[in-house]
Amino acid sequence: MNIRQELDYLKKRVIQGADLLLLRLRLLNLDVSNQVAGIIRIFSTLVITAVAGLVALIALLFGLNIVLPEQTKIWVFFGMAGLLFLTVLVLLFQIKKIWGEANRPLADTLKGMQGDLDYLLGRQMESPVNKQNKDV
Repeated sequence: MNIRQELDYLKKRVIQGADLLLLRLRLLNLDVSNQVAGIIRIFSTLVITAVAGLVALIALLFGLNIVLPEQTKIWVFFGMAGLLFLTVLVLLFQIKKIWGEANRPLADTLKGMQGDLDYLLGRQMESPVNKQNKDV
């Protein structure tokens, strides 16, 4: 290749790289905005659920304190505390799982950006866009 052809090839690669980068950044922006919206929904739901649950639990405990005999109160209150502790543990693990699933699109976009960069630098022979189309 002569210098003119190499410059044209380099220009073509830079234009492709800029287009791919802009596309990936738009996808990343969408992923991040969806992530923030999901965080806000999760947080507001958690706050409302926590307040409602505490009010219901306090009302239940006051009612059981009046209705139950002394010996039964001990077993009921400690049993409820143990059951609620196990429920909290299960919910915490569930939140971790949901958070991991919500982060997957963001991680995929960043991985795609890395693949685009590898392609443009010549470390990869096939275009990441063509590879994604074959997977679908």
